[in-house]
Amino acid sequence: MQFLPSTAQGIGINPYNDQQAIFGAAKLLTQFGYKQNPLRAIGAYNGGPGNPQYGYANQVMSEANRLKGQLGGVAGA
Repeated sequence: MQFLPSTAQGIGINPYNDQQAIFGAAKLLTQFGYKQNPLRAIGAYNGGPGNPQYGYANQVMSEANRLKGQLGGVAGA
């Protein structure tokens, strides 16, 4: 996961610590409303809450769907 320094500081994580970065991304996606609108939340993770990047979100979901059978998880759930 990648974070701007200000974003990492705002959610209280060290972005260079893999575990903190993963949980930080989950926290942001939850804050951005992932359960209600996954595409908007993923787009907001990329472009900020006021500027969701839907093209990026669609690419992420497409790749997740492509990989879901290989990884044993459920993409988009």
